[in-house]
Amino acid sequence: MGYCLPLEVLFYVTDGWKVYASFVKAGDHIISKTYMTRVEGENTRLRHYLPRLH
Repeated sequence: MGYCLPLEVLFYVTDGWKVYASFVKAGDHIISKTYMTRVEGENTRLRHYLPRLH
């Protein structure tokens, strides 16, 4: 059984840098440095294990 990623982004998590507001709609934008740190940790872990799946 495989995992399929969604084709659309549900929301964006950022650290609140002002330029993001010009690219991301307010309803799709979560500004939270704590949450962003957690997301980046998950991304790092995923990048670490992906090469081992080959």
